[in-house]
Amino acid sequence: MTAADIRYTTTDTALYATALARPDGPVVLRLLGRAAGLLDREITGVHVLADDRPVRWRHEDQALIIESSAQVHRIELTS
Repeated sequence: MTAADIRYTTTDTALYATALARPDGPVVLRLLGRAAGLLDREITGVHVLADDRPVRWRHEDQALIIESSAQVHRIELTS
């Protein structure tokens, strides 16, 4: 398994992304790119799950890019 192997789970207000190995750079979630059309709500924030620390991110056509090397992130969505 590599950091490119991502597993997802959801709740009513968040999506959780877990990399199966520790990333050594930004986490790139291609499945969540705008062009994929899989999200029916807007992303409002991204946090490291372990300590609830907000991280920088950008939502592009090809991917959601998270500027963090943590393995698990909470992606907050609009209600």
